[in-house]
Amino acid sequence: MITFNLWEIIKIGLEGDGPVYEQIHKTLRHFEDPGVEDLDLTITTLPTIASPLTAELLGAPNDYYKKTEHNFSIVKYGDSISVNEDFTKIKASSTAPADLVRLLIEWRIRQKLLTEGYSMIHASGVVYNDISIIFPAWRHTGKTNTMLTFLKEGGSFLADDRLVIGSNGTVLGYPTDLHLLSYNYRSFPEIVPRSLISKLRSVVSHNLNGMTSQRSSIFSKGLNLINNTVIAENHWFPVHQVFPESDTISQTALDKIVLLRTTTRDEAYVVPIDVSELSAALGAINYREWDQSLLEIGLSHKSLTGNKSFEKSVQSIIKNQRNIFENILNTVDLYKLHIPKQEYWTPATRENIFNKVIEAS
Repeated sequence: MITFNLWEIIKIGLEGDGPVYEQIHKTLRHFEDPGVEDLDLTITTLPTIASPLTAELLGAPNDYYKKTEHNFSIVKYGDSISVNEDFTKIKASSTAPADLVRLLIEWRIRQKLLTEGYSMIHASGVVYNDISIIFPAWRHTGKTNTMLTFLKEGGSFLADDRLVIGSNGTVLGYPTDLHLLSYNYRSFPEIVPRSLISKLRSVVSHNLNGMTSQRSSIFSKGLNLINNTVIAENHWFPVHQVFPESDTISQTALDKIVLLRTTTRDEAYVVPIDVSELSAALGAINYREWDQSLLEIGLSHKSLTGNKSFEKSVQSIIKNQRNIFENILNTVDLYKLHIPKQEYWTPATRENIFNKVIEAS
């Protein structure tokens, strides 16, 4: 079993093999710490998960929740994720949806963080000229492109996708590898050497996305699925491989929060934002990223087992993270950056966004 120690707050064990194992290890490997004991969570991946015939089901024939004598399971088209009563032991088939396994892992991480006065948020972050800046955002709003813009200008790395902020005014880095998609490559063609085929895939993916993303026909949805699963590029790179000169920051005082929002305007612009609006935005982002799905799992768990503990834990996370947000938001500079509604950023777009963030004061 590989063990991980995250910020001296939560200890996790991982064993097994297969795609899920590889994906989870990739997201946690920077916290690897051999010999850690008293684990708060264990994840085991197996070729298959036993499925008793006496199980009680809730859901569709191929997508359902399941109650057995000792476990609660989530089944997605033949792949199963099984948890014990308090969700501290996860067993997943090796080809189960990695995002769903990660959702349950991050529930436990968030639960433990709250006991120490911290909350996880969906954001990227950098330190530039000794000023720490984090960029909370909805998915595909521009947080990775914004972070890449600052690293290219010599900034230090805090996180690409998840960050931890504390009511004491600190931010903890979450140094996963950089997750680069087709539009990141097109926006920053110079940062990673690429083959001609790779470049062509980006162009095709970009054009298909423009044709299908806003259409609801079955044909368009099919093309969009093929694009996202087969054509669009989806790679992970260690930060030092892409930006050898950039430092990785594990902990620092938080100076500035810049909420990212899209706009129909052609140029980016920045405005101040008050505590109540930003707190509500952070809650909405976290709800979209984690809590909506966790509440469904919690309610299904309660329905099948009569146990309310998981649902209550999710509700507690939602409530307590709001208190942490409001405490820290009163101590730092707050802005809202409106970004043009485009996934592909030209050099002019990158320069404009960089300058707007730097000028905000």
